[in-house]
Amino acid sequence: MGILDGKIALVTGAGSGLGQASARALAAAGAAVAVTDINADSAMETAKSIAEAGGRAFTAALDISDEGAWADVVSRARSELGGPVTVLHNNAALTTGPVMAKDLDPLRLDREAWDISLSVTLTGAALGCKHVLPGMLEAGSGSIINMSSSRGLTGATWRMSYNVAKAGINGLTRSVATHYGARGIRCNSIAPGVFATPALTAELPRERYESVARSHLLNRLGQPEELGNVVVFLASDLSSFITGAVIPVDGGQTAFSEGLAPAASRGAED
Repeated sequence: MGILDGKIALVTGAGSGLGQASARALAAAGAAVAVTDINADSAMETAKSIAEAGGRAFTAALDISDEGAWADVVSRARSELGGPVTVLHNNAALTTGPVMAKDLDPLRLDREAWDISLSVTLTGAALGCKHVLPGMLEAGSGSIINMSSSRGLTGATWRMSYNVAKAGINGLTRSVATHYGARGIRCNSIAPGVFATPALTAELPRERYESVARSHLLNRLGQPEELGNVVVFLASDLSSFITGAVIPVDGGQTAFSEGLAPAASRGAED
């Protein structure tokens, strides 16, 4: 018996990285999972790995900025998996590409980068909430887990549009929690630090990797499975009295103000 038996979950950006880890963790905990990604082939690979592990999964291509696509995928997930989506992990965000390369600072604000970042990252999450809420209200319960960022909690000298979108997700989370908590629907945000996804480790030079690791109090990057564990917790009744929260899963990255974490803790005798 899994703690999510009988739940139907939908994960965006589940074809790779943290979304993939989340989808696999939800399935391992007993949920049937709608695995969605803008890349249908990568979503299929994630679903295949879930099925090979004995889980249930349905796949669909999803551009989270397309409201019509949201309506279609939520409806199809219900038909394929046998009930309304009662767990949503709004994981997908725009993080790469030529437009994002122009996402710099306030003085050099690029309107295209700003508009696209907010319409995908922030509006996409809001659309996800909108389209799963009717099924959750019907079921009388639900858990929405939005993906914020440590950069949604602190300032930064680059990627202004992305950081603002992630901060907006925290406001979205509180708004949804406020409107629907009394009707059994919880909504929380996860604010991750830097995780050792395959894409990041393939691209980050070794010296930069070590510097980024030291920006966390645990002196390492997170593992995708550690993020998946938190998603399962927030999706389950283990977190039944948590809503409207922004939960840092960042190895202590936002708990201190220096540029780098201490190399090691001082002993009690010090």
